[in-house]
Amino acid sequence: MNSNIFAFVNSFHMRGIFSDEQLLKEMLRVKLTARSLKLQEKFPKDEDELFEVMKQSTEDTILGYFPGDRGFFSEIYTIAQKINLIEFALDLYKNNRLKQMFSPASMMGYICKLISEVEPQSILITEAEKSLLGLKELVELHRSRDITLISSNLLIVMLLQLEFEGYRNISILNQSIYRELLINKHFDFIYSVPDFGVKVEDTKHNFISSKSDIVATQNLLGYLSDKGMLATVLPANIAFAGGSEAKFRNYIMTHYHLEGLYSLSIGRMLITSEDRFLKYLQWYLRISDIRML
Repeated sequence: MNSNIFAFVNSFHMRGIFSDEQLLKEMLRVKLTARSLKLQEKFPKDEDELFEVMKQSTEDTILGYFPGDRGFFSEIYTIAQKINLIEFALDLYKNNRLKQMFSPASMMGYICKLISEVEPQSILITEAEKSLLGLKELVELHRSRDITLISSNLLIVMLLQLEFEGYRNISILNQSIYRELLINKHFDFIYSVPDFGVKVEDTKHNFISSKSDIVATQNLLGYLSDKGMLATVLPANIAFAGGSEAKFRNYIMTHYHLEGLYSLSIGRMLITSEDRFLKYLQWYLRISDIRML
């Protein structure tokens, strides 16, 4: 763990605050305060003034009240200036903690290369928290393209807004891929790593299955442009199981062109805090028009 991240986290642990969600909130609080000071061109003369700016700029948001006094905030504010926001979030994901799957650098590198080959004008990256490792590099390489990042997690939306503030080609939306998206556009390229083994409740859309991975994939297909491509990772049983999986395969073969289907090495392509998920991650699908690799 980065020494500054350790110092930040340990400062809260010493005060009985261990929740990773709360730790992410407090890092966001610091970064929002720093942003507010920069926009106002303020240089607080003491910890009282710094604390007041923090209260004005963060406590009426989802972050709520700061769990400490002026001295404590000044302490963590100083530490956090040396911490990268995405690196901090990834550290939480790796070390426990938020029980979040995410694509490794190798997978993101492949997606980035694939985008260069396909040359899409518009890109959608779903549940962007799963793509944090390599996301900044992807965005930097493709700054000439229109990129939309979505997440149903408000804290992640805040993180992305802070990280990509000033990028004119980036749109960040708070939406769920397990519901019909409120997006009035289609995309030339979509990358998705949906949740596996979760039942989607109370959906009003006519999905083939209530399984989260099928719901998400079928949903996203509707947002592909005529020449669009969907790159996604799905459970291995999508290739052979009966029931809703069979219906979904038939749906793809009926309405789209199947280019290919590739098996992934178990445990290498995605990282998760719960090993039991690794057995699912065996198939990588690239869908274009639709096409699956």
